[in-house]
Amino acid sequence: MPLLSTATLDARLGELPALAPVTGQLLSMLEAAAVDIGAVERLIAHEPALAGRVLRLANSSFFGFSGRIGSLREACMLLGSRTVRQVVLAVAVMQQLQPDVHLLDAPRLWRHALVTGSIAARLAVLLGDDAEQAFTAGLLHDLGKLALAAYFPDEYRQVLQRHAADAGLLLAAEQTVLGCEHGTVGERLARKWHFPEALVLAVGRHHHPGGDRLGDIVHLADVLAHALGHAAGAQIPPLQPEAWARLGLSWRQLEALLPEMEREAAAAARLEF
Repeated sequence: MPLLSTATLDARLGELPALAPVTGQLLSMLEAAAVDIGAVERLIAHEPALAGRVLRLANSSFFGFSGRIGSLREACMLLGSRTVRQVVLAVAVMQQLQPDVHLLDAPRLWRHALVTGSIAARLAVLLGDDAEQAFTAGLLHDLGKLALAAYFPDEYRQVLQRHAADAGLLLAAEQTVLGCEHGTVGERLARKWHFPEALVLAVGRHHHPGGDRLGDIVHLADVLAHALGHAAGAQIPPLQPEAWARLGLSWRQLEALLPEMEREAAAAARLEF
């Protein structure tokens, strides 16, 4: 019998702490049309650990400014205030979810999230969609994995044991052991934390896109990120043909993006946290 019924999952997620005030405020800023970067700076002035991680990330080769950024203001000038805001939000959310290091390699997940967000943004530009929103959705798409490892460690340990024994997709092990997948958990947590609805659906359906545009973009970005950074023997989540058809892209268009995607995947692999 699966370990987490819908009622049990909702009850236990309901007991989780609310989003930290700083993260909630960042999320509100995410909805604003214009970015007040001074407000972002002031907001994290009292969060030195958060500011430190953002600066370390900004100085990485992933963004191409290795060792050149000394302050958040400089980060905003070089990266752009929108990118900084996205990164601050993602780091704040992930700091709130601290998984057991024996269950989940959080730095590896974070690297994958960065690549997925970057690819999603590139796809959005190509399609004429909101690249900022796509980047955020890509960054946070695996929220459910972090939540499971942080708040359901006993159940998630059994998932990983089943996954190792079967050598199949993690999704199949989650469904067998828990009765749900990490996308479902992420969707419920994102809704509890009052994420924008488009972001909630993209987090929840990135493996099973249901026709919403952002979900289709994140689904394709996630598959590509796995393909670019997969380890030997690891399985890449399948691309849903319906999502590919809805996006209306050609393989030639995708091929043109590959050099930059490969560069970002390689840069992400070198990131340290």
